[in-house]
Amino acid sequence: MKDLEGAINLREIGKLEEARLLLLELINQEPLNPSVWYQCAWIHDVMELEREAFPYYKRALELELTEEDKAHF
Repeated sequence: MKDLEGAINLREIGKLEEARLLLLELINQEPLNPSVWYQCAWIHDVMELEREAFPYYKRALELELTEEDKAHF
């Protein structure tokens, strides 16, 4: 999960495109990890790409996103 933490840190310091690219890569590496899908949705929202975010949110929920993450919706 080190890469996921790195992507979150990139988002938090404003390196949005770098975070987005890393998260898209992580989806390919960990396609069954709901947290990766959720963070990918979140970065799209932050970048005002709401339509693109929707399928990532949907997949995160299908993969049983944690209650803690669901609270951020």
